Amino acid sequence: MTGCSSYSPGSNDRNGDFFDAALRGRKVCTAYNGAANSGVYAYARCCSWPGMSCSYSYGNRSSSADDAGSMAFCPSQIDCLDAFVTGCSVKSLTAGLTGTKPFMPNYCQGYNEMVEKGLWVHAACCSAPNFNCKTKSILSGTGAGDKAIIGCDAGWILTGCSVRSPNHYSYGAYIDDNDNCVAVNGQDGRKIWALAVCCKDEY
Repeated sequence: MTGCSSYSPGSNDRNGDFFDAALRGRKVCTAYNGAANSGVYAYARCCSWPGMSCSYSYGNRSSSADDAGSMAFCPSQIDCLDAFVTGCSVKSLTAGLTGTKPFMPNYCQGYNEMVEKGLWVHAACCSAPNFNCKTKSILSGTGAGDKAIIGCDAGWILTGCSVRSPNHYSYGAYIDDNDNCVAVNGQDGRKIWALAVCCKDEY
């Protein structure tokens, strides 16, 4: 699993998503519904890559201040190969997420929205022979439900998708059937970012 995100249609009340433990060492993408919500979807991104190895890093809890950050760092190498962050997720005990952002090559940052108990960010970290990753981003419109949609360049594979919504909430992010990263704007007339992680074999 290289990415995990969540989407709550028509509602800002979403407690986020994270890379969760499962039986026999496998990972699952878990999304949490908010207290006043009607449901949330979890979206897992699963990639098969020659020689790929992945690990998962869990950040510190952020403070309760507005836009306070939690950071999760990847190791510099996995199995003696350079490691890259391939996806970011973020969760809180209550709603109040302003998103998470991947920073190349090796960490994710999540952002709090004045929630007393803070939040935690998670990173998927992967390596493979001749592996390289980069980020792409695009802004949405200002209307509630407006979408920011971005895909990877030719020859690159989308491994993770997340949303960053400075100073306000969003409906979340997901990867659509056309392999695009889609982030959906919330309800207060400001723009949000869709953030895609794109990887390729450089051989």
